[in-house]
Amino acid sequence: MNDEAAHRLMRRAYEAEYRYPEGFCGFRAKMHYAWDGEGWGGAVEVRNPADIRYTGAAGRVDDHLRWEIASMIGHRWRIPYERAEGSLRLTLDARENPAGRTVRVEDGLDSVYRIRSGRIEQVERAFGDLRFTIQVQERLHTEGDKTLPVHYCIVYWSRENDRLVRTDIYRDGYVAVEGVYLPLSRRITTADDSGTTNRSVHFRDHEPLSRVGRRAAS
Repeated sequence: MNDEAAHRLMRRAYEAEYRYPEGFCGFRAKMHYAWDGEGWGGAVEVRNPADIRYTGAAGRVDDHLRWEIASMIGHRWRIPYERAEGSLRLTLDARENPAGRTVRVEDGLDSVYRIRSGRIEQVERAFGDLRFTIQVQERLHTEGDKTLPVHYCIVYWSRENDRLVRTDIYRDGYVAVEGVYLPLSRRITTADDSGTTNRSVHFRDHEPLSRVGRRAAS
């Protein structure tokens, strides 16, 4: 079953999220990445979520840094609803949930969205050996009644025994540059059996690529 009511609810929530304007070509900026007291400086050029070039961070932080930048950009990239959740089969759950109306998605990840007051408040997914819940805590309101999640938590459980594996607490910052909200910072606190880990990335001197051209980071 592909529920039209579920799609109406999901479309409204999807289109309420802030996304980059038409013609956005990415940006370049100076950056600083820190992991539990160690820090790396450099620059980054982001052309799209799959094309990220940076200097100054290497070794064990490389994959983590690329993942976080791709996440911040990818969730803001402009994709029509019809090519996103609109291309999937959705079902609206009749049962009430304190987090909002429940929309189930046939996407191979057992995704569940909970939508309240026209905003996505909670997302559940399963991937590999883990299942996880994303809970939005705070949003930044932008022009046109759009919003950006700036504070949220991700809780992971083992799919094998339902054991709590870890919790990631995110705090994001954005800055408007020539009318476009670009990443300013991301702080991540991770708690698991090994203790607590703190990571952060900060950006400055942003330059949209539509203005400076598609030059390599330096």
